[in-house]
Amino acid sequence: MELSGGDPWAIKYYDQINHYDNLTDNVGSEGTIGPGMVDLYDVDVNDLPAESIDDCAYEVELWTWDRTIRGYDFDEPNDDRPIWFGGWSNKTGFTFDYTP
Repeated sequence: MELSGGDPWAIKYYDQINHYDNLTDNVGSEGTIGPGMVDLYDVDVNDLPAESIDDCAYEVELWTWDRTIRGYDFDEPNDDRPIWFGGWSNKTGFTFDYTP
């Protein structure tokens, strides 16, 4: 997740959260458990450098990645068909105006 904007333009990257990091009790190996919304971070314009905070537009962008094991059904140890890790990514974001 990232927050960007300001004048001069700046960006703040927030740490990646994996389902196995156990940062909240609501995220498990199969996704969100319980309520449909889980707070990941408190995002604050003041996370940007002070000289960048101005009366202008900002953006919060969230990247997601679905990790998946892909491959063929096989019988070990005689079957050497490939298995690989893959997945799909997506992002979404929103913009907002901020006046200090």
